[in-house]
Order: sequence, then C-alpha cells, then structure tokens
Amino acid sequence: MKRVITRGIIGLSGIVLAGCNWFGGDTNGEDEIVVVEMQSSNPDEAKQECLSQPNYQWNDSEVRCEKPTEKTVCLYAGNQWNEKDELCEFSKATCIAEDYQWNEQTSSCEFTKEQCLAMEAQWDEQENSCERQPQTSEQKLADCVEEGGQWDYAAGSCQMMQDSDSKDQMSAENSASSYAMSEVAAHASADDCWATINGKVYNLTSWVSQHPGGSDKIIAICGTDATETFSAQHGGKEKPENQLMTFEIGVLAQ
Repeated sequence: MKRVITRGIIGLSGIVLAGCNWFGGDTNGEDEIVVVEMQSSNPDEAKQECLSQPNYQWNDSEVRCEKPTEKTVCLYAGNQWNEKDELCEFSKATCIAEDYQWNEQTSSCEFTKEQCLAMEAQWDEQENSCERQPQTSEQKLADCVEEGGQWDYAAGSCQMMQDSDSKDQMSAENSASSYAMSEVAAHASADDCWATINGKVYNLTSWVSQHPGGSDKIIAICGTDATETFSAQHGGKEKPENQLMTFEIGVLAQ
C-alpha cells in the first residue's frame, strides 16, 4: 500500500487561521462553522472568552461564538479536503513545496524514492511508489477501523463486522462491564485515556496519536464526559461513530 501524505497525519491541529475572516466571503455559511458554547452567559464576557481561542470568531449578529470546521481550516490553508475519508490532504502545490512527489493519477502526495529509502521502507520501481514498512499495532488498528472492523485488544487482531447485527452483538459484549465516573476520571492522560460518551465508556489511548484532527483534541477529553464535544464535531456522521465503537470497553454506571 502506498504511503500517502495527509495533513491529518502531519498535524491538522497546527494550522491556525487567527486574524482570517473565515466565515462569510467564499464559505458556505452554516456548513463551514461549528457553534461553540461559552462558559459565561454575559455577551461581552463570552465574546472576550471566544476571541481568546485560536481560530474562533465572534458573530455579532447572531451573538454567538463560532469556529471553522476541519474542512474550512484545511481549505483556507491551501490544502484539499477528502470528502470520502473526511481528511485534509496536501494540495499539489503544497506537496511539491514540501519536497514530496505528486501522483497525478491518484491526485495524492507521496514520498519520493530518497525519502522512502531513508525510512528503511521498500521502494517499488514498477509502481514508482513507497510500500509500507511492517505495521505497528497502531497502524493495524487504524487500518482495521478504516475497513469497518473492530479491534480486539486482547487478541491484537482485527475483527471484521459484516452487518449491523454483528456490530450490535460486539457492542453488547463490551457493555457487560460497568465503570463509575470516578474510574473514568482516573484515566486522564495521553498515555492512559478514557472518556465517556452517551453513557458508554471508551479507551481512547491508542487513538490519541492517530486522530486526524490532532492528538490535542483527544487529550482534552481524557477522563471526562465528552458527549457534547463529540456530538458537536461528529454527531450523525457514520464513520466517526463506527470508529468510536471500536474503542468501547463498557458502560457508565448509573
């Protein structure tokens, strides 16, 4: 499999649009923003709190704080958005500027032969591409999720889910374990990260370094009830919800 360079892998969270008028203009309005709830109910204080955050802007007409979606950040940074995988990828211009090679056939950015060999990976002369090195467990997990499977932590292997009944069965098996909120709160670091969403408990430790939007987004919810955060960003999207299911370890005790 070719190594395709995506902004999600390199660090989407590093793109800052501070000072840019990213809503209005060439954007598509509501599709390009996420409304962010501020702690203060006082408009002036809420506005001050909003503007202290990178990429956030205050909408005076709606009296609310808004931030751009990952797609908006991606496009304004001059990259291209992959609608299918919901990932930000290098544009051709950025790819070439960063000294990678652009694949016209697949419209993707790839490692050069020199970069490939420097990583001790294998270069395919026939395909003119860099083949994957032996996968780490994190890479295997990411591929498993991408293909619609569920990662079995005990066996260290991918269990493919063929239909919704299979998914429901695996979810029911995970739900046999029950955890108090205090137990979830004890796992609040990048190296040991649990969170609860919609009454279920997830071990997100292995996902911290794999999250396309940046590890900081996951670290911020470690040890917390992240229901509102997840719903605001990914609610109703099938792929993120399927990915989340692979990390389920139990339910939150009532």
